[in-house]
Amino acid sequence: MEEKENIARVVMFISRTKDNGGIPNFRKRGRAFLSNEPIDNLIPQFKEFISEGGPNEMCRLYVSVNPRDVKKTMKKLCVHLIESEDTLSTLTSLPQKVVSIAMKPECAAAKSWLFDFDRRVDSLVDEFAKDMMKAGDFESVRMYRTPNGYGVIAPHGFDTRDLMDKWSYCCDLKRDAMRFVMIGLKDKEGNVCVSPQSGVVEIKK
Repeated sequence: MEEKENIARVVMFISRTKDNGGIPNFRKRGRAFLSNEPIDNLIPQFKEFISEGGPNEMCRLYVSVNPRDVKKTMKKLCVHLIESEDTLSTLTSLPQKVVSIAMKPECAAAKSWLFDFDRRVDSLVDEFAKDMMKAGDFESVRMYRTPNGYGVIAPHGFDTRDLMDKWSYCCDLKRDAMRFVMIGLKDKEGNVCVSPQSGVVEIKK
């Protein structure tokens, strides 16, 4: 139980200008927090976030690709609170600060690297995954679909120079970043719907 309570992920709900450029008077909005709940348990909160938007507004749900160490986050937060001179500003911005501290590299409880592959061509991403396993000497990598392509997750960091020389035209290295999970939409009648989760699958040599 103690180990589970010490591990959490950063969860982010966001409505982006990039997804909603055609909506009049659209304003970007977002919400981020730490949670150790399964994705299914977060969907009601995500639907509530979607419902707060306008008609035809598209929202996204992300989680951190690496879990976060809660104890390390707490220690850094305590130091921040003690050293802060602007007490009121510190307290009012506390939720954002918790997320900011949790996303620091030293608070990661794993060392996976995320690659954003911006092509929806199965044969291409399969080739990329094979090249990654060869470059990193991995037995497997993980993969999931995104609205524009795929996310590919390496178990840990490695020398990416040769890999990116070949694939930089359609792939970005994000390292310790946020993983896409699902899209949600509020229609003209005010109904809220969400897509299926983008499940992570293991790809082996």
